[in-house]
Amino acid sequence: MSFERDIDRVQRQLKELDRNVRLSLPEAAEEAAKLMVSTAKEKAPVRTGKLRNGIQQKAGDRTANSATEVVFNDVFYSNFIEYGTRKMRKRPFMRPAFDEAQRQMAEIAGRVVKRRDGI
Repeated sequence: MSFERDIDRVQRQLKELDRNVRLSLPEAAEEAAKLMVSTAKEKAPVRTGKLRNGIQQKAGDRTANSATEVVFNDVFYSNFIEYGTRKMRKRPFMRPAFDEAQRQMAEIAGRVVKRRDGI
C-alpha cells in the first residue's frame, strides 16, 4: 500500500517537473541568448561599432516542447569578418562567443527551471 502511494507521488512530481521545464523553455532561451549577444559584442572587432551594434537576438520557433532564440548580425559584411575572404583573413567573433558562453547558457537554463520549480 505505501509503495503504491510513493509511486503515485513520484509520478505526480515528475509530471509537475516536466510541466515546469516546458514552461521555462522560452525564458531560458531568451536569457541564454542575452548572454550570447553580450559575449559576441565583447569579441566583435570594432572599427566603427556598426558590426558590434548589429548583433541582435529574436525569438525563434516555439512549440509545447521547445523554444529557440536566434542570435544574428544584420550587418551585411559580418560573414566576411567571421569567415574571411580570399583577400581578407577571418576574424571570428560569433563562434568564439558561442564556445565561451556555452557552459554558462546551460547553467542559465538549469537556474530558470529551478526558479520556476521553486527550488
